[in-house]
Amino acid sequence: MTLTATKLLWSGEGRSRATLIVFFREHGAALQETVLGVCCDNRQPYIDVIREYLPEATWVFDKFHLIQHLLQAVDQVRRNEARELKKRNPELLKRTTRHIWQKTPRT
Repeated sequence: MTLTATKLLWSGEGRSRATLIVFFREHGAALQETVLGVCCDNRQPYIDVIREYLPEATWVFDKFHLIQHLLQAVDQVRRNEARELKKRNPELLKRTTRHIWQKTPRT
């Protein structure tokens, strides 16, 4: 399936759970039967509300947020490894390798 057209359905104030609930109270019944997939910010309040109102929808998370989470995980592993290595061999980490792990490889 390809997205061929876009249309703003609704706009509300703020980025809260309550705002999203207002949207679904106004449009949720009509959407439950027609929405096949949902792409949204991966904020937990959004996920919780959308799961409640569109339980059968397929989740599609955007590339930006997936890569952001991946880079955070890689950085956390790097930090943990560096902490352990520093205890055993402090001279080994005089020059950081952080930029190597976070650099985008050439394709």
